[in-house]
Amino acid sequence: MTPTPKKRKAAIVLGTYALALIAVLGIFSYISGSRLSRCRLAARYSAQEALEETVTAVSHMSAALKKSVYATDAGMRAKICAQVYADALAAEAAMSTLPFATQELERISGYLNQAGDYAYTLCASAGAEEGFTDEETENLTRLSSLAASLAQSLTELQRGYHNGGIEMDSGETRLQNIGLDPSAGRVSTELLRYESEFPRRASMDYDGRYGAAAQQEESAGAKKLSDAEKLAMAAGFAGVSPAQIRLAYDYEGTDGVKCYAAGDALVVVDDGGVKSMGRSRLVSEERITDERAQQLAHDFLESHGYKDMTLIDAERAGGMARMKFASTQDGALCLDNFVTLSVALDDGAVCAFNAESYSAGRCDVTWSITETEAMSGAPEGLEITDVRRVIVRTEGRRNVGCYELLCTAPDGAEVAIYVDAVTGLQNEIVV
Repeated sequence: MTPTPKKRKAAIVLGTYALALIAVLGIFSYISGSRLSRCRLAARYSAQEALEETVTAVSHMSAALKKSVYATDAGMRAKICAQVYADALAAEAAMSTLPFATQELERISGYLNQAGDYAYTLCASAGAEEGFTDEETENLTRLSSLAASLAQSLTELQRGYHNGGIEMDSGETRLQNIGLDPSAGRVSTELLRYESEFPRRASMDYDGRYGAAAQQEESAGAKKLSDAEKLAMAAGFAGVSPAQIRLAYDYEGTDGVKCYAAGDALVVVDDGGVKSMGRSRLVSEERITDERAQQLAHDFLESHGYKDMTLIDAERAGGMARMKFASTQDGALCLDNFVTLSVALDDGAVCAFNAESYSAGRCDVTWSITETEAMSGAPEGLEITDVRRVIVRTEGRRNVGCYELLCTAPDGAEVAIYVDAVTGLQNEIVV
């Protein structure tokens, strides 16, 4: 049967729409594919740049560490140490932007952190000014040897990548790396191989974050407490009997840390004791004065064994009085040994407590200079308004006795200068 003119017209229109749709879909597919290709290309270049920056930073750090052993004047030593510190930071930053998880590179990352921290510490020590000791030179030599080895491995990795023998991991599929040749080497697998062969971070006796003292304090901890002892501590803080409290959860990956629940209270305990407590509640009308809140906070601390605590900061916010108490020893304030807590201003209950920055025991420090001698070191133009003895903690977890000079600048700004009670040198300046 011959189609009618009307049907032929409809068929032509339908065919035209179909062709138009196919064309549109084709154009959309092309644009999408083009955009995806550009994104993949950009990701590839970004990953390549991260690899290049990692290699460059480690190579520069290796060269600087090698120079440090031969530096004979103060200016050169300080310059080299600053360069090592900057290169270590740059290497860590670049490595973290590679298109795969780098958390497993614990040894390599630990080395970069320690090398940078050690160089930073030397910059601020007498070594940079007077010359490195035999021990410091030995440490720098060991760090230099490791940097040279790592730089060589990374350079070989870079060469393999440029030659096509090693593939960059896929940023789109970080875990499976779909689309990559499984038989080909990858940047991630090569780095993990270097990681397995790289030595663990050595113990180095220096006053820094990765020094022996800091690491020992971090790993030593207190005596192991039984679960029953931890539960009893949590119950005491929550003000309930042990029968009224239950284990909420263990902190995954952290040995010995437990969280207990008692009504609206959550209490976190580890082998060192109670670390924190929190209550979720609304505060009604504020009826308690600041003085009363401070007294209640002090009584709470006394009742839980926190003796000789001094209020050093307080504020009102959200119906709470938030306070910070530092421990006191022989009349000196231990500024870095403190607890914080919040008191509800309606009924005076302690609703929050944190002792993460507190440790029991004495801080052994020496006071060699007098207050008058410390004050003589204040810069001209500053008016000293108050002086007090304080104990501060260095990056290496070493306690240092200082005189805190509270000053006022000509423009009215407040300045705090901390003078080392042994050397008489400025330990820190806070503006």
